Amino acid sequence: MIAKMGSFLSKISTLFTALSMIFAISGMQAQYFKTSFSFDQTTNVLSFFIKPTGGSMSTDIGSFQFDVTYPLGSVINFGSVDNNTAVFPNLNVVETNLFTLNNEWVKRWEHHGLIPFQTYTLNQEYLVFSVVVTGSGTFNLSYKSDYSNFDPVFTVNSDDGTILWDINAPYDVYYPTQLQSGNIIYMNLSVTLPVELSHFDSKVIDKTVLLTWETKSETNLYGFEIERSYDGINFDKIDFQKSHGGSFLTSYSFEDKDKTLSSENYYRLKMVDFDGSFEYSNIAFAKIQDSEPNIAISPNPAGNQFQVYLNLVKDDFVTLDILDLQGKLIINKQANFLAGHYNWDINTDLLENGNYIVRLISSEQIISKKITIIK
Repeated sequence: MIAKMGSFLSKISTLFTALSMIFAISGMQAQYFKTSFSFDQTTNVLSFFIKPTGGSMSTDIGSFQFDVTYPLGSVINFGSVDNNTAVFPNLNVVETNLFTLNNEWVKRWEHHGLIPFQTYTLNQEYLVFSVVVTGSGTFNLSYKSDYSNFDPVFTVNSDDGTILWDINAPYDVYYPTQLQSGNIIYMNLSVTLPVELSHFDSKVIDKTVLLTWETKSETNLYGFEIERSYDGINFDKIDFQKSHGGSFLTSYSFEDKDKTLSSENYYRLKMVDFDGSFEYSNIAFAKIQDSEPNIAISPNPAGNQFQVYLNLVKDDFVTLDILDLQGKLIINKQANFLAGHYNWDINTDLLENGNYIVRLISSEQIISKKITIIK
């Protein structure tokens, strides 16, 4: 009996020794993950990579999870996702598309191992996603992993020009991170684009539209193209103002005194950088109360087609004529309209390049506008 008990204890001891060796081997195989955010200032593309620090990873806890979160509705807006799939060889990774959690956008990748001691080869970096960033300011990115061997360091492009994450390059630029609670890592990343617009507004004074806007900062900004539309879709450039430059609060204004203004007018700013890149502002709307019929033409000059915008203060029978400068009638349109706003599409097939007169005849008055055709 004693001999049997000794044999049993010997087997138990051997088993514990084997398990200890397995745990030791597993601990040696486990590797750290590193993350990288690469921001290209010429294209405004922010890319997120992950990479293990060694050639293999042991799922010594059986699973890992990566979350990337950024504030919802912040001054940094994320556009189209170019690459939204992480490629992990030999791993069954479940990707969750962008969703909201506690007022933040979240993108998640998860892998659930069957049991501990599974080892996978991960010997290269992987692009997780790439997004186009618009706006400017500072925002927080957080990275969460329930993988115990996680290296809480964000690296951004090597400053010596070497390939990102070159193990032999000691010059990687490291962003400081904060371990707030548990295993959630936070990083601040500043993104500066040509202009940070504080506001863009319109105000009607008599028959004039006053546009005002302010910028908080302007970096490499060439200036502002002021555009107007009568339908909120098709915009024409009506003026340009050069940038004042600087990182301080700067005010601008423009008065639109055009006599061809419609009762409903839409404005936006095209903010142009020195390299030709540009962004659009929000659209500002200005409504002018009319006491008599009016028309507006867009675009002008026109190509194969243009629109005549009618504003009628009462029900009326309207005649629209297109004449050359010698007074020859080329196009004639007539219709009954109720009071309101209308768009009249004019095809220019019958018009050669040159200048013409657009004439509106109503029971109230006759209005004439000049248009130039360039095909």
